[in-house]
Amino acid sequence: RAAKEVDPNIFVVLGGPHATALPEYTLKECSALDAVVAGEGEDALEQLCKNPRRGVVRGVEIADLNQLPLVDWTLFDYSKFKKLYSILFATELHKYTVSIVRGCPFNCKFCFKLLNDPPRTRSAENVFAEITQNYERFGAKFLYFSYSTLLIYKENVHRLCRLIIESGLKLALIVQSRADTIDALCV
Repeated sequence: RAAKEVDPNIFVVLGGPHATALPEYTLKECSALDAVVAGEGEDALEQLCKNPRRGVVRGVEIADLNQLPLVDWTLFDYSKFKKLYSILFATELHKYTVSIVRGCPFNCKFCFKLLNDPPRTRSAENVFAEITQNYERFGAKFLYFSYSTLLIYKENVHRLCRLIIESGLKLALIVQSRADTIDALCV
């Protein structure tokens, strides 16, 4: 609504889990929206930039997540983001989100499955390149891996951990996973 108040001709697009789960409802309930992206947004946003059209746009799943460019954090003004306390560094730091996996192999009754099977992951080397870039450019030492069942790709996570340890980077990590994906190798 704020964008439309500035200029009613601004084309407003919304994506994400809510828009993917309920695209038509989301579009109907928010009159300020011109388009809703259901599914993965990279291809859909490219389409909308080339040919803005109103309504629901279905994103195409990206088979190889390593083909995506690394996130350009220079586009964000981190002074506007809240810092979180890091026990490891005993200070408040900005949290940098790293996306590693898309999709989920589980069928939990409480969850709405947003993406089709099978889940896909970026390689450990690709993720490490992003971590290193953010560490060197921005001093990013506090990372949030934004996936609720990260350990479905244990070998990839172990390889990533080895890369981090061997590099000597001192990092604080926030990770999540289902309890039934944790084993002795994870501890």
